[in-house]
Amino acid sequence: MKSLTANADNANGSMEHVLQLAQHIAKLEAWEEHRWRLWSRERFLHLGDTSFPYFLRRFRQKRCKKAIQSLTTEDDRILTSPVDITQEVYIHYTQVFAAPLSPADVTTPRDFLSVLSGRVSLPQLAFIDDLPTHGEFTDVMLSSAREKSLSFDGFNVDAIHAVWDFVGPTYVCAMQECWLTASFPKGFHEGLTFCDTSQISGGSVFGCAGGEQAKPLDTFDFIAGKVAGGSPASIGA
Repeated sequence: MKSLTANADNANGSMEHVLQLAQHIAKLEAWEEHRWRLWSRERFLHLGDTSFPYFLRRFRQKRCKKAIQSLTTEDDRILTSPVDITQEVYIHYTQVFAAPLSPADVTTPRDFLSVLSGRVSLPQLAFIDDLPTHGEFTDVMLSSAREKSLSFDGFNVDAIHAVWDFVGPTYVCAMQECWLTASFPKGFHEGLTFCDTSQISGGSVFGCAGGEQAKPLDTFDFIAGKVAGGSPASIGA
């Protein structure tokens, strides 16, 4: 497999893409840190396994941007179909994370970039272009969490449908695997759970009963197992 450095030197990539990825990762980590401070205050305790694509979709709608942009593959194919992009990204992350990563392996964006460089050359991804500011994130997060009835780890059922509409289950799985295993500091997940339903209106969240704390991945495994490959129409029924 080619490394990031090798990919940056050939005709199918550039160092600019490598630097952009590093900047995206750094911004994501700052965003996640802010999200945790905010959610701790609001008493919503979960890892946000589907929040990244959901919120990105919300902000892009707000700013009248495309839900998914084009992606240039390493063999210079230009993909514009959401289905093709989803498949390409899923294949990419499957290659990158073929061997499980420990949070201890990756503690900084530089570490993450180093790990990637030894796994697979990067496609030129264009979908992480527009992360929200802290203020914008706060506004949308609070408004979405308070819409209708809370059901999915502090989010309403519409949020789950939005995730599937945006990226499909395979890409959600790929991003969940990527950010849960690779981008958080060492020890970040220790003692954390997806939800504490005693603090959520309605008392029941997918993956755990009312008043019971879910184990990590319970909720995500529920969705992936029940709805993988199809519409999430059954969720919230």
